[in-house]
Amino acid sequence: MFRLQRFFSATSLILILITAVVLGVFYRHLSISLLLDDGENKNVAITQVLANGLSAQLEDVLSAPSLMQDEASVSQLKRQRLHAEIEKLISGLPVVKIKLYTPSGMTVYSTDPAQIGDDQQGNSAIQLARNGVISSSFVERDEFNEFDQQYARKDLLQTYLPLYAPASHNLQGVFEVYSDYTPLLTRIARLQWLVMLGNGIILMLLYTGLLLIVRHAQGVIQRQELALHGTVEELESIRTQLENRVAERTRTLADRNHQLAQEVEQRTRVEKHVRDREQRLQAVMDNLLNAILVCDEQGSVESINPSAEKLFGFPRDALLGRDLRSLLTHATSLETEPGMDNARGLEAVSESEQEPVAGDENSDSRTARQTGASALIHDYLDGLIGTRTELFAVSQSGECIPVESAVTRTCHEGQSFYIISIRDLSAQKLAELTLAESRRKLQHQEKMAAIGSLSAGIVHEIGNPIAAIDGLLEGICHDESPGCQLTAAVRADLDLIRQQTQRLIKINRDVSEFSSPQGQVRELLDFNNLVGRTCRLMRYDQRLKNAQLRLDLDPSLPAITLYGDQLIQVLMNLITNAADAVNSCPDREGEILVSTRCESRGISLSVQDNGAGMDPETVQHALDAFYTTKGAGKGTGLGLSICNSIVQLHGGEIDIQSDVGQGCLICIKLPLAD
Repeated sequence: MFRLQRFFSATSLILILITAVVLGVFYRHLSISLLLDDGENKNVAITQVLANGLSAQLEDVLSAPSLMQDEASVSQLKRQRLHAEIEKLISGLPVVKIKLYTPSGMTVYSTDPAQIGDDQQGNSAIQLARNGVISSSFVERDEFNEFDQQYARKDLLQTYLPLYAPASHNLQGVFEVYSDYTPLLTRIARLQWLVMLGNGIILMLLYTGLLLIVRHAQGVIQRQELALHGTVEELESIRTQLENRVAERTRTLADRNHQLAQEVEQRTRVEKHVRDREQRLQAVMDNLLNAILVCDEQGSVESINPSAEKLFGFPRDALLGRDLRSLLTHATSLETEPGMDNARGLEAVSESEQEPVAGDENSDSRTARQTGASALIHDYLDGLIGTRTELFAVSQSGECIPVESAVTRTCHEGQSFYIISIRDLSAQKLAELTLAESRRKLQHQEKMAAIGSLSAGIVHEIGNPIAAIDGLLEGICHDESPGCQLTAAVRADLDLIRQQTQRLIKINRDVSEFSSPQGQVRELLDFNNLVGRTCRLMRYDQRLKNAQLRLDLDPSLPAITLYGDQLIQVLMNLITNAADAVNSCPDREGEILVSTRCESRGISLSVQDNGAGMDPETVQHALDAFYTTKGAGKGTGLGLSICNSIVQLHGGEIDIQSDVGQGCLICIKLPLAD
């Protein structure tokens, strides 16, 4: 056992000795520091007394000739007189030596005549005094004095002080004062031992008191140790009994654990089988293209699959708990198809919840109304079971998406819920709309082809009489016989008739060339000629009546391989759109510029107008199918989309530049043949 008394006795004695020594050293250091400060002040006072009382004698000594020469009798008398005065003034004081140095460090006076004439230029204390700094130091007995370069025979305090001329700050010399502190240091040494002895006695008394306390504590600890041993033996006996009981209980628990392990293993297999089936079912749900909603009998969404999130645009948390009636709405475009009575029922259920109740509505009436609404949604969903109904799905952005829904009902743990499968019909509806538009366009093309064939026959029949009229007019104008002299007025009228006839012949020729069917293969064509013929024909369009159609064709344009009919259709669509744009601004004179340019990698066709222009969003969607800004019945949104398809077929691209109120520039770039 740890012996507290022995440890305390050894460590305490060592600490007492160390403390007594430290206190004695501290007392000596403190006493010497105080003596140094006090002695320096006394030496400063002595120096001031000497400087004030002997200023004339000090000045005479400091101004004496160099001591390297023979001393004059006058200088010797001055030093003796100064020595006598100093001896008289320091009588009874502990001052043992006084020295006087010139500013250069030469000793001109000393109470020890043997030191007069010593050169102390290397004395650092004199250098400090020349700078106005007072320095003091203790020199203990038999210690080497670094300033005087000799061993001291007493305990001295030496102080170096600057000596200034009276009533000025001019340095005359340096005083060195030695004071004897041997008696004081002897007393300090005796007091140091007394302090150490007194502290030792006090610490020993403290040690004795603490030792008695430790001995008492040691006895208490021993008694507690004996009691602890008895308690430990009793605990050992109890532990042995507990170990026997634990061993018996462990055997019982081991048998029970074996049974539980078998049950857990069986349950784990069942849970794994159930988990696998749930994961398989969840994988099927996650990969279904149709959106799946699971709702309770009140129409609240309980579960969804990823396709439902994609269809409605809501995050999963936002869809869960949402009312089914806020996600599906009545498909008004399908009112005449079967099953629309059930579709109208969804809105009817929603409206029944919003009907105001007359008078004050209490909780019973609200509960009754909610119960009635639940019954309505229950009946409505039951009516959709086994049928396919076309509705609109309301997305997060408010867009109505055409969908087809199928409802089934099932029960689990006594609760009924509905599974609604929703198929997106957007692509199907768009395909149906595209097919209908394609049929309408094909019918229009067939009609235009028939009109073109008919116009070709009409143009041929009109051409013959117009040619005959032109020939007859030419004969009349050039008849020089005497009986057929024409007046100037008649001749001018005939020239005007002939000009209009030539115009009819030119129009007839353009229509004939334009109505001639082109081949459905690429041909090497003069692009400028194709653009010029198309623009001449478009000038007769009534939509260009108030617009000026100008041409700027590059004469260096090479021939290019393309489908002539298709490029004519593109140019006609662009000119028609430009005409509609300038006609929408009646406050300005309409102008349409058609230009061609030869570029490094192909040719470009530009159609520019000064019409209403388009905003950035319209420019972004201008080439999309079925996108139009025209009113109902005035456009299908397929013109620029078809133009883009034709240009891409030729390996080119369309660039649209427009701003609201600044007109529009559409540039088509086509590559040259290899």
